[in-house]
This record gives sequence, C-alpha cells and structure tokens, in this order.
Amino acid sequence: MQMKAKILASLLAALALSGCNEPGYPEHLQVSKVDHEGLQGVLVTPKTEAPLTTVIVVGGSDGGVQSAVATAQVLADQGLAALAVGYFGMPRLPAQLSEIPLEYFSAAVDYIDASPQLQRNQCQQVGVVGSSRGAELALLLGSHNSDFAPVVGIAPSSHSWGAIGDSSKAAWTYAGRPLAYLQRHSQPDYEVDRFIGRPYFVEDLQHSDAAQAEIDATKITGEVVLVAGEDDQLWPAAEMAETLLQQFADANEQSRITVLTYAGAGHVIAPGTPVNLSEVELPSGQTLVLGGNAKANRSAQEHALPHIVATLKDPVCRAQPQAHGFDPEQLSALSDFVATTGTSSMVLMSDSKIVFEYGDIHEAHTIHSFRKAMLNSLYGIYVERGVIDLDATLAELGIDDLSPLSELEKTATVRQLLQSRSGIYHPAAATSAGMLAQLPRASEPVSWQYVCLQ
Repeated sequence: MQMKAKILASLLAALALSGCNEPGYPEHLQVSKVDHEGLQGVLVTPKTEAPLTTVIVVGGSDGGVQSAVATAQVLADQGLAALAVGYFGMPRLPAQLSEIPLEYFSAAVDYIDASPQLQRNQCQQVGVVGSSRGAELALLLGSHNSDFAPVVGIAPSSHSWGAIGDSSKAAWTYAGRPLAYLQRHSQPDYEVDRFIGRPYFVEDLQHSDAAQAEIDATKITGEVVLVAGEDDQLWPAAEMAETLLQQFADANEQSRITVLTYAGAGHVIAPGTPVNLSEVELPSGQTLVLGGNAKANRSAQEHALPHIVATLKDPVCRAQPQAHGFDPEQLSALSDFVATTGTSSMVLMSDSKIVFEYGDIHEAHTIHSFRKAMLNSLYGIYVERGVIDLDATLAELGIDDLSPLSELEKTATVRQLLQSRSGIYHPAAATSAGMLAQLPRASEPVSWQYVCLQ
C-alpha cells in the first residue's frame, strides 16, 4: 500500500498546476477559490457579467483540484463556467478517496443556484465532467441524482471500485450506506520496474462478482459522453466504455450515449492535461505507465472537445417518466411492441423533455407523410397548456376550406381529426388538377372517417 500511495503522489505532482491567484492562469479568465459551507473548489469563468451555464468538474485518484482546474480552464475558454470540485486530499476534506458521500456534491449545485451569474443548463440540470476515478464519480452522481446531467466521463470506468489505500472499504457512499464495489481479486505487483495496471483491472472485471458493482448508467436522466484511449495502460477505459454503451443498446436507448475512442491515446486525455504524460518516473526509479503518446493524446483531446462542449451547452432534455404521468412498465411494454414492428426509432416527449425513446433518435431518415405526426406532437403542447380544446368541432372553431366542408364534416372534433386515418380526399389550396386526377377513388365515406386538413 505504501508503494501504491507513492505512485498516486507522483501522478499528482505530474498533473499539478500553479495555485489560485498565482501566475499561470490566462488573463482572460476569472479564477477564484471556493470555500463555502464545506464545499472546496475553484471556479473558472470567462470574464463577463452575462449569465453562464455552469458545469462541475471532478478529478480522479490524484486528489485535490489540480487536474480538474486544468479541464475547467479549457471549458471556460469555450464559454462555460466550470466549478472544479475537490472531494479529498484538501483541507477539511477526507485525506483519501474513501467513503466519499455522493450527497457532498449537492453543495456544488446549491452554490451554483445561489450565485447570480451561474446557472443550470436549459434542462435545469448541472453537467458533470470527470476523468478516471472522477469519471466513475460523475457516472454515479448522474445515476443517483437527476440534478446531474449531462455526464462526461473521460478514461471512464463501467464499475465502482474500492477505496484508495484500503480496498476493504467502499470509495463512495449514498444515503449513509457504502455503494457496492468491485474488490481487487488480482494481486498487483507494485514493486516492478514498470507498473502497468491494465491487466489487473481486466482480471478483476472478469470475476464473478463484477456484475453487482457495475454502474447503471441508463439511470442518468440525460446524455452521456465517454472518451477513452485504446492504449490506456492504467485500466481498460475503452473496453469499459463499450460495456456502458451496451447498457444503452440493451435498453434501446443508444442515442443517449456517445462513445469516442482513440487509437494510440492513453489514460491522461482530459482537455487541458499534459498531452505528453504517457508515463511517470517515480523517485524510486520505477515507471508508472499510463499509455498513449503526445500526438495521439493531443488528437484525442482536440477531437473530443467540441463534442463535450456541444453536449454541455445544448443538451437534449430528458425526464423520468413517472414525473410526467407515464407508467414505466407500460413504456417497457411499448418498447417490446415497437421492437416487433420494424420501427427504427421512436421518441415520446412531454413538456419538451424526452420520457421515452427507442433506437437511435438522431439517425436521419427519409420519412413520407410526416406532417400529420408532427402536427399531433405540436398539438400536444397546446392541449396540455389548455389553449386547444380537443372536443371543439370545426364548426365551433369556424374552420372551413376553399371547397366548403359538408355539414357532417363540420361536426368533426379536433380529437377525431388527430385520430383519423386517411381515406377521404379533400382539395387543398396547393392541390393541382393533375394531382387530384391521380388520386384513387375513395370508398363510400362512413361516420368515423374525416378529412385530414393540411
């Protein structure tokens, strides 16, 4: 354990930045320490008085806020306010990553809510960015508290691991109880000349008790972005990202997650961190191997950053179905039914938030006869607001057409029009004589068929 502590201390030194209010911070950024009601951190913002969408950034096993501040600076350069939150290894905080309460991070949300310039995103949530153990933390925060989304995990973990320095304890707690974690069944040799952690984590992930420690990322009420290097030698981040991707695929919600993997990139690829940190020389003469090379690490950072920023600035809003009156069991049955129909994707929204989705809702399709479905969606917004009465008739609404509606047609209600099937053809303003001539002859109309006005 002593050698493990030395390895972590060396990683911390390699990532260290100048202190707050000291030379080394760009002049165009405002950097200030945060020490508020137990919350420890550093706030980095552009120099502006305008309201700023704010995100939380958390570091990994290095402790403190050094690596988190490096990433926060890059995000602030992109127009975000970034609050780097310390959770161990700082004054008045736990000395080690051990039994850290997830509830502690709600203080960061409270701080944002109480600050006039800082604000939540358009979904009324706070995005979280974390790297390594910080990515593990970010995923856990999002899966336990709907205030946290979107979630960006860099060099992520698919599982919760134990405390640093004492693997018999949990790293995280929630509601006063330790979260399930994957114990280290492997026996890492910390005395070797070149320490590579990856094989040991791979061995542990194959153990029979791994499933109980897997993070259920599908519980996150928002989008997830994962960034991983394929040459990560500290742990198998790319493979663990694929494990999380599979969770969403199994739930037919793959559009909620974006996985970006980079050939040749290593473990330290969070925006703002040193691109040449592929290994660390320890005072003992040992080498901690992190993987990657400067070119691949830089390329990964540069390519991933626009995806990260776009997600944090303009997230797709989602909500728990129960909060909008939908039964999760019925939605699950709907998903099973849709799977039998050959449907590629489906989305159900309430109050501008997604409460159900199937397939990749971002995939582009060529769709015909889509206007009526879109009209139904738009009507739903105004029905919920009480602007539109579904039981009002066309006559009551004073609706007619260039070719007058019959008295029977005028008795149709808005609800019936939205529920109707095609079958009766009615001339519309843009319908040419040639188009009308090509229409098939409609069958004798019956009472439940109504004109589809377009």
